[in-house]
Amino acid sequence: GETTFRGGTVTVVDSNILNNQALGSTAPTGGNTGGGGIYSFKNNVVVTRSTINGNQATNGSGGGIFVEQGNLVVADSTVTNNSAFKSTAVFGGGGIACFTGTATISGSTITGNTALGAAFTGGGGGIASSLNSTMTINETVISGDSADIGGGVVNIYGSQTQISRSTITGNSSKGGGGLHT
Repeated sequence: GETTFRGGTVTVVDSNILNNQALGSTAPTGGNTGGGGIYSFKNNVVVTRSTINGNQATNGSGGGIFVEQGNLVVADSTVTNNSAFKSTAVFGGGGIACFTGTATISGSTITGNTALGAAFTGGGGGIASSLNSTMTINETVISGDSADIGGGVVNIYGSQTQISRSTITGNSSKGGGGLHT
């Protein structure tokens, strides 16, 4: 199961979201599918001092967290060992996916996440920023993630990502091991 929210703000503090699975091929909200740990459509999500670990989106984006048309803040948290598989389109985000939204990630560790897809389509093993999203990554370690493109981070389809005082290391992909844009 996944945690699904719509309309408002959800705050996750000092918590663990572990070993959940999003199985669907059709989103109940009218959005995309995914969000093994957290799925949010047109919402605000704040994750603080928490662990998102071992979640899967088996036919969607955002193995750990998927925010679509909303706002995401991840602070002082760990997003690890999550996976996303998408059979169509260049989407992904094994750890975190933000589509047509805004995300701020600070003081966190994004590690050991995977995004794969059919025919070279899984992007952003650690983080995927797509579809005109705006993302800020600050004082964050992104390491040991893997994807078809953008092993650590993928920034595509009109998105803007600013990375400062962060470390991107030991990620792997067919194109853009650390960052693909």
